[in-house]
Parts: sequence; C-alpha cells; structure tokens
Amino acid sequence: MPRVPKERTRNYESTAVDQQATLQLVPALRAPRAARAFVAETLNAWDVQADGVEAAKLVVSELVTNAVLHAPDSPTISLDLRLIDAVVRVLVTDSGLGEPERQAQPVPWTGETGRGVLLVDAFAERWGTETHGPEGKTVWCELRADAPTTR
Repeated sequence: MPRVPKERTRNYESTAVDQQATLQLVPALRAPRAARAFVAETLNAWDVQADGVEAAKLVVSELVTNAVLHAPDSPTISLDLRLIDAVVRVLVTDSGLGEPERQAQPVPWTGETGRGVLLVDAFAERWGTETHGPEGKTVWCELRADAPTTR
C-alpha cells in the first residue's frame, strides 16, 4: 500500500478540545526529560492507552530537543497537549525562525542528531508547522490516543 504524504501545512484546525494542559519549559538540556514526564503524567490522567503515551513521549522528546538545539535564545518553550476525539494534539512553540525539515541525505547511524523529523513522521498521523513571523513557530503533530499506529 503506498504511503500518503503527511500534511505539512502552516496551521492546524481549531476544534473543540476535550482536555488541555500546558507546560512552559526553559530551553535547557533538562527540558526534554521534563517534557516526557509531563506527557506521561498528563496522558495517563486522561486514560490514554500505554502505546499512545509512549509514542507521545518519544515525539515530544524529539520536538522539545529540536527547540532546545535550534532555538537556544528562546526565552521559553511551550508544550501544549490537547485531547480531541481520541487524538492527542501536541504543540511545541519556540521563538526560533527555522522550520523542521527532513535531511536531504540519510544520516549515518553513528550520527547523534538528524533523525527527529523522521521519528515524528513515523509516529504522528499528521504534523506541520505554523509560523508566527518574527515571534517564532509552533510545530504540531497529532497522535492516535485509542490505538497504536498501523505503520
């Protein structure tokens, strides 16, 4: 079965939110760990299945790590989780101006960076970036909360 390209548009839809939680992070090396703990605690409280929690922790770790690495001068990184009709929407906002993109060449397996977007693409049902002009960007993705991915 051919893979349908994932949406990489500038914005995400606005819909009624069942649950929402936000964490403000300092862009430091400890931010991804704090983000993972926040995701686990929040999604467990929302009764998201374990597979969904683990996928969200991985994706959030990658997005927050990218924010720390590529927007180190950002005063804060905002992590917003929303549960909408069995979908977890993750939004990571920073003041960096660059958008995430896939590497043109595969990263050697010995490399320490360069796979974050590939992981997000593999686990998320869809993802994209919304730019905020000189104020930065939000990278968002959506993950199924009720069933593991079929990929």
